Amino acid sequence: MEGCKRLEQLPKSIGSLSCLTNLNLSHCDRLANLQIHILEQPSPLESGLQRRKIIVHLPGEINKLSSLVNLSIDGRIHIQLLNLIGDAEHISCIPKQQTPDELLLSRCYVLKSLNIKRTRYNKDGSSFSCISFSDFHSLTELKLINLNILTIPDDIGQLQSLEKLDLSGNDFKSLPTSMTNLSRLKYARLSNCIKLEALPELTQLQTLKLSGCSNLRSLLNLSHAFHIRVRYGLLELGLDNCRNFKSLSYQVRQLTSLIHLDLSRHDFEEIPESIRELSSLGTLCLNNCKKIKSVKDLPESLKHLYAHGCDSLENVSLSSNHSIEQLDLSHCFS
Repeated sequence: MEGCKRLEQLPKSIGSLSCLTNLNLSHCDRLANLQIHILEQPSPLESGLQRRKIIVHLPGEINKLSSLVNLSIDGRIHIQLLNLIGDAEHISCIPKQQTPDELLLSRCYVLKSLNIKRTRYNKDGSSFSCISFSDFHSLTELKLINLNILTIPDDIGQLQSLEKLDLSGNDFKSLPTSMTNLSRLKYARLSNCIKLEALPELTQLQTLKLSGCSNLRSLLNLSHAFHIRVRYGLLELGLDNCRNFKSLSYQVRQLTSLIHLDLSRHDFEEIPESIRELSSLGTLCLNNCKKIKSVKDLPESLKHLYAHGCDSLENVSLSSNHSIEQLDLSHCFS
């Protein structure tokens, strides 16, 4: 379909073409809605259905597609989007609306959001190549999920409009310190990054979700934290199943603005004592903390306590001035 300059929309049935292996949309400048679902087909070599892989060639300059408001492709696809290259099962993006003058001057992919993912994380999956973000400077939302990415390039720090970031299910051990320059970044999800060991000091974040980061040892730079008072703006922190944390109580003490804290699936016998100092904390999750025996000294601001599945729990102590509105202790006190 290369060069179909009047093409505005593809037929929905295109994904069911059994022999389709290559879809070239280069120079289809009037596309307004691109949604493709690549259907599974019977495999001659194996019983049952199997997803076919299709190589999709997207336009070289998405910003020239001034009519495009939605792009979404599902199926086994090989993506070559400038410096983002690899296999995936979904890609979608939303271009940023531009003036005619901006369209003429821009040489980059002027996207507001970009989402590339595989359905689930596979520890033996092929690594998606993430070489540079220099062509995506307008992104406000970026999701690269379950792609086994080994390295995040330093120039991610140039995405000055970025507000939401989801890098869950990848294989990097650390993140670039340049991310501290992302002043607008308020939400980051890094769930199930099982090889992640350390983070840069992302003091600008309001929400940070780290569920399943089983090798992560520290949220803060402890070598600096004992000497330099760093102010964190975190309101919501998810540390579900992050069991290798060092000096957890000390680190929690630095997060004075927290209103939601998830410490589910940890191995402590008592909650970190510094939790009592979190005067704004409204929700605390301790679900499936199998070794915890006692829950006490909770902040009076706490309204929601979730601690189901705590098999060893023996007592929960609430002050006479407590504000608890919702208490879940199901499957406890066994």
